Amino acid sequence: MTQLTMYILRIGMGDQQAADQFTIAFNKFVQNDDPGWGDVVIAAGVQGEIFHPHKGDINLYWWWSGSEREDWLEYYMAHVPVRPQAILCTSPKMFDHAKARGYKAIYLPAAAGAEYFPLDLTRAGTGYCGTVSGHKPIEQERCIIDPARRYGFTWNTMYAAGRSGLNEWYNSLAVCLGMTAEVGLSWGIVPTRTYEVLAGANPYITYKHWAMEETLGFEYPYQSSSPEETVHWLEELINNDHKEEFAKFAEIIQREHTWDKRMIMLKEGLQ
Repeated sequence: MTQLTMYILRIGMGDQQAADQFTIAFNKFVQNDDPGWGDVVIAAGVQGEIFHPHKGDINLYWWWSGSEREDWLEYYMAHVPVRPQAILCTSPKMFDHAKARGYKAIYLPAAAGAEYFPLDLTRAGTGYCGTVSGHKPIEQERCIIDPARRYGFTWNTMYAAGRSGLNEWYNSLAVCLGMTAEVGLSWGIVPTRTYEVLAGANPYITYKHWAMEETLGFEYPYQSSSPEETVHWLEELINNDHKEEFAKFAEIIQREHTWDKRMIMLKEGLQ
């Protein structure tokens, strides 16, 4: 019988969402066709109990957030008492880094849960959902959040209310907004929020991310590196119809970037 234990410190929205949704997909996967993995132990992130996992039949380390240490992975592998058999990597850059150092690497980026899909709701205003102000770089807040305050902006920190509530909230906005933690951006990590928002066919403006196209597999134009560019995209998305375009984005996310798809990737990586 296959079972999962995760060692993780849930600091922000991305940590909470990824852990919860992955667990749901994992349990669904093993219930439908148990692969016989036994006790699967995953330590995830860069803080908390990740240095103290118990020994399972399969031990994995999910490198899904960055650390200020450039040699973080090497540091972790040298200090964790139960050595993981593989490194689950959230970005192509992390994958290449792990492989270059001789570790077994499995590419496993974030994804969207089944709870995220388009709804036919009246849209108004702009919004960002995530940890309180200051969690992301101040230059990103000035670039993405400050211009949106003139367009009926809401900062939603009530994500603990549940994923279904989040999907409805995203679908009620004229434009959803995105930012990426500085270390995550340097490692090329596309946040969980990006997959969830786009899965619902929601208009979305995010801070310029150098690995967006490589990770998603399609060109995404609505990225900004200045307040002026953010205003340009806000005016474009609010005043013009882009439903068909975002419906195509949602189709790709729901086909290629779901947690069910990630479970297939994990199974293939463990073979």
